[in-house]
Amino acid sequence: MERDQYAENLKGESAMWQQRVQQMAEQLHTLKEEKEHRESQVQELETSLAELRSQSDGEKLGAERQDNESLSHLNREQEERLLELERAAERWSEQTEERKQILESMQSDRTTISRALSQNRELKEQLAELQNGFVRLTNKNMEITSALQSEQHVKKELAKKLGELQERLGELKEDRAQGVVLKVLTNFKSSEIEQAVQSLDRNGIDLLMKYIYKGFEKPTENSSAVLLQWHEKVCDYIASLQAAIHPEFTLAGQT
Repeated sequence: MERDQYAENLKGESAMWQQRVQQMAEQLHTLKEEKEHRESQVQELETSLAELRSQSDGEKLGAERQDNESLSHLNREQEERLLELERAAERWSEQTEERKQILESMQSDRTTISRALSQNRELKEQLAELQNGFVRLTNKNMEITSALQSEQHVKKELAKKLGELQERLGELKEDRAQGVVLKVLTNFKSSEIEQAVQSLDRNGIDLLMKYIYKGFEKPTENSSAVLLQWHEKVCDYIASLQAAIHPEFTLAGQT
């Protein structure tokens, strides 16, 4: 607001100086015309003086000489007047140049102020754009945070459900393995079972239980001979029941 008022004041002062310069230019023009007129008169007087000087005889010589002196005096006055006018014109010219420089300086200041105001507007626009971008980014971050929180909540729920399902699946596998073991063991003679179990050490018993709970996977080559024999018996028994028992008891269906 202050810059606008300052610019208006500069504009008013500039107009005032331009008006004064115009007035001075008109006065200078008038002075030049007067000077030219005076010079013309001086030329005429000098011509007349030359004519008078060429006349050396006659009764009018005294009067002409008197007129010549009068004209010479008038000529000197005119010359002094012309000198004064020239000095005045020089002063006006110097003042005009100073005012011109002042006007140019004012115009330069006005241009600088205008450029500063323009840059200020651009900076305000850039600041507003940055603020809007920051607001948009903040809103986007809030949306992302909310989405992440929602996703984490869903993951927790899924993990919870998965844990429950895994626990239930373990129970079902255990129940199914126990059921299959019972069905297998009921078809073996008690003497065979007792002999097989007694032949296993603690490590062998652990391997046997893992073998049962893994769905009767084939033991490795490093397993005990009893466990390998047990696996062959179970496979033979299950193969004999493939047509009559549920497919879950087949080796191909075990997972």
